Amino acid sequence: MPESGPHIVICDGDLPGLVACALAAREDAGESPSIAWFVPVGDATDEARRRAVLAGAASLGFEVVEAPTPRGGSPGESQTQMLLTCAHEAIRRRVGRIIWGVHIGGAASDDWPDLDDLASMVDRALLCARLASLDAPRIGPSGVRIETPIIDLTDRQLAELAQDLGVPVECCWWMDDESEAAQRARNRWKGLLELSSGSPTG
Repeated sequence: MPESGPHIVICDGDLPGLVACALAAREDAGESPSIAWFVPVGDATDEARRRAVLAGAASLGFEVVEAPTPRGGSPGESQTQMLLTCAHEAIRRRVGRIIWGVHIGGAASDDWPDLDDLASMVDRALLCARLASLDAPRIGPSGVRIETPIIDLTDRQLAELAQDLGVPVECCWWMDDESEAAQRARNRWKGLLELSSGSPTG
């Protein structure tokens, strides 16, 4: 059975993070709100991403906590740093479950993610949770799990899940941003979201 209670959801203002927040919201129970753990990516899109997380969190009744920008020398190092920081914070807050809204996707909308990349991220989440949980007796009463519920979906499957969950896709950071990065994200997601909903988005 899935655990109820507050969660910490790692997100960056993109569609996968909002889907992860919506999944957590379905299971929330208790007096404490879940937390949208906003991780800046460290570039010019961060302000748009911050606004997106704040808007999405408000629609779901989540608290927002901004994480430090990871400073690792490689993507893997940055991910490890981010996951350990989040896991230790979860233990301090007595939150036993972290949902990492990571989604890899493939080269096309129906392509599966690279299996090596998928295995590496799943292993990283598991090992970081175990490592942080070693400190639980000193900083909190229990350990923590890091889950990756949408990591293996295709882009099309994620878009369909977003529509099924009623995710506020208008909150995605790229909806109203004019940067090249936002245009690439719109090209990736808007058509799929419109097909899933049967009507234009944004």
